[in-house]
Amino acid sequence: MNPIDFGNRVVWMAGLIMSVWGVLGIIQKIIEMAKKPEKNQNIRMDQHEVWLKKHDEKIKEFEGFFRNDKTRLDQMEEGNRIQQKALLALLSHGIDGNNIEPLKEAKAEMEKYLINR
Repeated sequence: MNPIDFGNRVVWMAGLIMSVWGVLGIIQKIIEMAKKPEKNQNIRMDQHEVWLKKHDEKIKEFEGFFRNDKTRLDQMEEGNRIQQKALLALLSHGIDGNNIEPLKEAKAEMEKYLINR
C-alpha cells in the first residue's frame, strides 16, 4: 500500500467519522428539542405542586381560625338567647306584675351560663 493511498484512506475515515459524529449531534439536538416541551411542563408542574402545598398549609391554618370563630360565635349566640329570654321575662313581669316563675327560670339559666362560661 502506497503512502498516498494510506493517507487518503485515513482522511476518508476521519471524514466519515466526522460526518457520523455531526449526524449524531444533529439527531441529539432534534431529540432535545422534541423533549423540551415535556421538560418545561414537568418543571412547571413541580413549581405548581410546591405552590399548592404552600396553599394547602395556609388553608389548614385558616380552617383552624374558622373553627375557633365558629365556636366563639356559637357561644355568643347562646349568650344572646339567654339574655333575650331574660328580657322577655322582665317585660312580661313588667306588664303583668305576676310572672315571677319565668323570672326565676331566666335568672337560674343566666347564672348557669355565666358560671359555665
